[in-house]
Amino acid sequence: DKEFVRLAEQINKLRIAYITRFKQQFFDKMCAELTLIRDLEISFNTGWKESESLSDALEQSFERDARQGFTSKGPHKADFSFSVAGSSVENVFSRGQLKLLLYALKVTQNSLIESETDKQSILLIDDLPSELSEDTKEKVGQLLTHCSSQIFISSILSESISAVVEPMKRELKMFH
Repeated sequence: DKEFVRLAEQINKLRIAYITRFKQQFFDKMCAELTLIRDLEISFNTGWKESESLSDALEQSFERDARQGFTSKGPHKADFSFSVAGSSVENVFSRGQLKLLLYALKVTQNSLIESETDKQSILLIDDLPSELSEDTKEKVGQLLTHCSSQIFISSILSESISAVVEPMKRELKMFH
């Protein structure tokens, strides 16, 4: 367990550092454009109680874990959660707003990759217009202006993505 705990704590520190950078970029860049995420809270759960050490958590859950055949505490149980005024976004946002939030998260992640590695990603967005209003499509297009990456967008109808590509102001190619 000692090696597992040492590595788990190292992973945890890296994750906390990443989420700190991610939050800064996310709230600095995205909140200016998306009023929907201004009250958003991003929380990180380490995979064990923060009030106890991982060694203690593993020791306390050992017998139950042995019976169940898996480890219930540790970095593999870490998770991010998103809430507004204490309620999970799934209970507050519409499906379109959730999709917009996901695009904002992906654009932020892409921006971090670009700024920290000097490498560009390729974004593949499948059936982007599905379940999005024209206003939300336009907001997605505005988000995508933050990406210098190559972006592939699929859609059944080419007209349905015009609100997305309009704000992007870049050279576009259509494939049929």
